[in-house]
Amino acid sequence: MSVRTTLNCLLKTEKINTLKPFLTQNLQNVRGFDGCLGVRVFFNENNSEMLLEEEWISTGHYQNNLKSIE
Repeated sequence: MSVRTTLNCLLKTEKINTLKPFLTQNLQNVRGFDGCLGVRVFFNENNSEMLLEEEWISTGHYQNNLKSIE
């Protein structure tokens, strides 16, 4: 059974235009990480809110990803 993680963030309005290129550049690394089944990002710019949703083969794969970015 896969593991799904979500992160819901309130964003500083003035930083959204900086965040989007950063995500475009870096999410490919997460998507290519061993065990990653998918990453989706949703924006609600009216509320300055972002939802990051990831799916992993296992908790261990997800934890390995977190360790690699520490």
